[in-house]
Amino acid sequence: MGARLSKEVRVTLLAQDHQEETVDWRVRLADRARAAARALDGGVWEWNLLTRAFTWDRRTYDLLGLTDADEALDLSVLFRCVHPHDRARLAEALQRASGGVEDLDCRFRVSLANARPRHLQIQAELIESARGLPGRLVGTLRDVTSAQKLSEALVEERERLQVTLGSIGEAVVTTDLDGAVTFLNDAAAAMVGWTLEEAEGRPLGEVLNVGPGLSDAAILDAAARVVTDPSSGRLRQEARLTTRDGRAFDIESTAAPMRTPLGEGIGAVLVLRDVTEAQELQRRLAHAATHDALTGLANRSLFQDRLAEAVADTTGEHALCFIDVDRFKIINDSAGHLAGDRFLAALVDVLQPFVREGDTLARLGGDEFGLVLRNRSTAEAEQHAGDMARAAKDFRFGWNGRVYSAGVSVGVARILPDVEAAELLSQADAACYAAKNAGRGRVVVFQPDGDAARRRQEIVVAADLRQVIEENRLVLYGQEIVPARPEPGQKRHYEVLVRMFDRDYQLVGAAGFIPAAERFAIMDEVDDWILREAIQRFGHRIAQLGDLEISLNLSANSIDNPALVQFVTGLLEESPLPASALTFEITESAALSHIGAASRVMAGLKDLGCRIALDDFGMGSSSLSYLKYFPADVVKLDGSFITNMLTSEVDYAIVRSINDLAHRIGAKTVAEFVEDEATLQAVTEIGVDYVQGYIHGGPKPLEQIVKALSQAG
Repeated sequence: MGARLSKEVRVTLLAQDHQEETVDWRVRLADRARAAARALDGGVWEWNLLTRAFTWDRRTYDLLGLTDADEALDLSVLFRCVHPHDRARLAEALQRASGGVEDLDCRFRVSLANARPRHLQIQAELIESARGLPGRLVGTLRDVTSAQKLSEALVEERERLQVTLGSIGEAVVTTDLDGAVTFLNDAAAAMVGWTLEEAEGRPLGEVLNVGPGLSDAAILDAAARVVTDPSSGRLRQEARLTTRDGRAFDIESTAAPMRTPLGEGIGAVLVLRDVTEAQELQRRLAHAATHDALTGLANRSLFQDRLAEAVADTTGEHALCFIDVDRFKIINDSAGHLAGDRFLAALVDVLQPFVREGDTLARLGGDEFGLVLRNRSTAEAEQHAGDMARAAKDFRFGWNGRVYSAGVSVGVARILPDVEAAELLSQADAACYAAKNAGRGRVVVFQPDGDAARRRQEIVVAADLRQVIEENRLVLYGQEIVPARPEPGQKRHYEVLVRMFDRDYQLVGAAGFIPAAERFAIMDEVDDWILREAIQRFGHRIAQLGDLEISLNLSANSIDNPALVQFVTGLLEESPLPASALTFEITESAALSHIGAASRVMAGLKDLGCRIALDDFGMGSSSLSYLKYFPADVVKLDGSFITNMLTSEVDYAIVRSINDLAHRIGAKTVAEFVEDEATLQAVTEIGVDYVQGYIHGGPKPLEQIVKALSQAG
């Protein structure tokens, strides 16, 4: 052929070279596949797409469960080994791989005799022929049973977790390290208004619309912090969440980290609880704790807080008003308590326009209201209260065809920084009482030296009096009642009086607490203490003296007590003191104000063997005509007549008339307030039986009197 090769020869040689290179490349690929298969404990196979021939190594036989005696491998043998349910999938994968559509990667099951099905994974790459056509599939086959079971277990666990999370009531949201949403359950989707498909991959702050409060933003901060700070643990926050469609929830969020077994952060999980109803209930309870259920106004507790705030605020002048409804009892008694409640609620609507921003109107109880006026002088507060009183006076309330009206009385006290809130309220209350006494529907400003101040002092005394009784800080005194014409063998007689020790153990006379006790209906408790002390504690010693008698005063409160006679009976049964040694003094005014009760008490005490004395007699407008109704043993002439009888002919005539009338009904007489010899001589000449006054000595402790008489006897 010469030095030069022909064109045909050159083409042939090039083809052969290419073929050899291709074969070498295939060999190298097969070697690599076998090496990889050995590393993976797998088998290596090859399928010639032109000849349809299979080449399988020994490991492939084992994995398919075949033996040496089995027929030669081909596609039919392979498919006979494959589980029937997996054959179609494997066939499709082989077809796509052999067609060059994609590499082969398929898992299938094979059934082995006397063993569980095995999961195999077949993988291969397509090798083209020299002409660029699909030539061979060279690949591996390996056992992935363990991996498949693990994968199935993970899928089952994931499914179980998703079903569980989807069924619980709390909303669950998970994020990745960058704060993007990776999952939310059905409850979360319903709460935030996003589906999982819509929310996945979006920033948490976009899905959770919780701005703009600081506590709201803290939810997002907590979600980020639990990922970056291992020591943060679970973080709990509260916020107000707004959904995409505008609905709002109060939510409670708990953020916790998600970590790998090595402790590396992979994201955060947030559990969101809808606490809207709970928060609303809490708000209602908080409101109920500080507001009056009937009127919706602040209650006493909240009012006291606001008053304390006003006391502490020294930037301006403030005032306190105590408001009491006039004649409210008439509405309650005539129309019923329901009408009374409706009236108070309607009256509040009348008063409410007078409450400015910063002021506090509160219902303190019953028909009493308090008003804190901020930044108002006392004069301005008085004018403001007057406007309220006039508005209340014009108010009319209709109920069941009848129209009711009632005004308000208002007491005003200036709020001073150095005066406690309780003291200020007491001052305003006392001023309100003075307003009522002045005619109702009026406004009175508390003055330290006015009637309101005296009223307040009575309130303070009355408030302390029960504690005085409990602490036994009352003490008995006695003042002697002396015969005007002493005769041998006459018994000695003392009127028992009461005094009080204050908190500093200073002695307080009867005038310092008896009026308050009577005004606030505590006098019957004082009487009970006196009766127990005199009859039980002193009873034995008085009885031993033999010739000593005592007089005990009964207040109007005690007279109205139907159990009084029974109470005295019980005391006498436990004391050696005879009933004949007791005289009970009842004031004329109490007897006339409670004629029926007074008559029954007098009769009951006389049945026990006690005597009855009418005290302060002569002050009533019809005293003489009523004297016949009372079975009195003694009549004590009021001291005001005795004091003036030497200078007033009228008083002298009254003393003489009462003395004569008392003697006509068989009663003895006692002249009170006898201070000098001239008065003593005058009452003696008139015929008065006994005298009482400083001419014979003032009151002394009963303990001292009994002790002296015992020593003298």
